Amino acid sequence: MYLTKLLEPRPNSPSYSPKRIHFCGGEPLLRRSVVLAGIRFLEGKDIAVSLVTNGTLLIQEVRLAVLGVESLQVSIDAQDRETYARLKRGDYFEQVLRNLEALANLRSKSNSSLRLVVNYVLCRDNINALHPFLTRLSNIGVDKIQFRTDLTADLETQRALLQEVIGLKYEAPLSVIIKSPDTPVTRDSFDNCLARFIWIVLGSDLSIYPCAHTVARGFQMGSLIDSNLFEVLEKNIKSPNPNCLRICPSTCGNINLLGQEILDQ
Repeated sequence: MYLTKLLEPRPNSPSYSPKRIHFCGGEPLLRRSVVLAGIRFLEGKDIAVSLVTNGTLLIQEVRLAVLGVESLQVSIDAQDRETYARLKRGDYFEQVLRNLEALANLRSKSNSSLRLVVNYVLCRDNINALHPFLTRLSNIGVDKIQFRTDLTADLETQRALLQEVIGLKYEAPLSVIIKSPDTPVTRDSFDNCLARFIWIVLGSDLSIYPCAHTVARGFQMGSLIDSNLFEVLEKNIKSPNPNCLRICPSTCGNINLLGQEILDQ
């Protein structure tokens, strides 16, 4: 019902609806039935769907369902079992890789165009011995790894970590993407935050939030209980910027850099 309200067009105008939908969390597969129902609802619609998960709950039912989505992104953030257990507080490293391999094998037996992506947040504890890890990911069928920096770290630390992995883009046996900008954009850098109209989030409380980094009390833009997506966005066009409390990730920063340049012309 509420996904339908995300897709409702504006009356008497060209359709306004999302082109991409990410199921993410927290851990979305803790509510497996809801997520799988959403994925099935979106099948056949002109929308790119992805699922972001920690990979521990990729049982066969989930594997079969995600064969129809554009990408599965698994957050691992560790290059070996010991580092994973220390950073993630659980001995699931090998289980996650087995789940990815099982899904890759299932994909190879179907006509699925699913892309398998590993997300990796860099820190000092997980930056060593990355090349053997990337080789293993490639061998089990992973298509791409996306590196990000921890946005809570100071800017110099972020830049230093990025410099250490730049060479992997040319040496690794799979596609390596660095998602963090060379120069992180700080909060309140722009007159108007455009990300809240492009990278919006539907929370588990059915509220609409400006972006994935502002899903918290006080940042709600409206609710799908009372309105559809277009109505929520229309009410917020002239509202002040959300008072974000952190550095913008590259997605928001790039949206606003381009938007500010257009507005200045």
